[in-house]
Amino acid sequence: HFDSKDAVLVEQFHKIDDHYEQVFKRIDPNESAIGRLQVLFSAMCEFCSVVCGVDTMRVVYINQISQGRKPTILTNRSRPFYTLLTTIIELGQQNGEFTTHIPVNEQVDMLAQGARSILYEWCLHDGSYDLNAAGHRVVQFFYNYVRYVESSPDKAFDLI
Repeated sequence: HFDSKDAVLVEQFHKIDDHYEQVFKRIDPNESAIGRLQVLFSAMCEFCSVVCGVDTMRVVYINQISQGRKPTILTNRSRPFYTLLTTIIELGQQNGEFTTHIPVNEQVDMLAQGARSILYEWCLHDGSYDLNAAGHRVVQFFYNYVRYVESSPDKAFDLI
């Protein structure tokens, strides 16, 4: 029993955050940054589509949108999703996979926005397509973009 709908949602996010942490404990330490990013997005997509389901995810988004300007759990940067994204981007910058011309926090924001957008769209389409495939496309698009920026930093915003 929970005190409120918010408490139910917070509990759901604790479960997904635990899932992320468990997945990352098993990741090969030699895995590339892009590989880790794919693992994180796959873990998110699997949890949201299989464990939560589209109806629960709709409730999450309805609740979070109705919060107005109040901080929401979806954008809480202390959650493991954000800390893992930050670690992955930093690793990718260190090993030359990701551009250093875009600050880490901006790359994290791009990825978090991409994650939220595919989940939201998936809900709008009643879960009618493969969420994991959509997550893979977002990661691949991001990777192509940051590689392009690394090779042509003066043209970084020509693509937008």
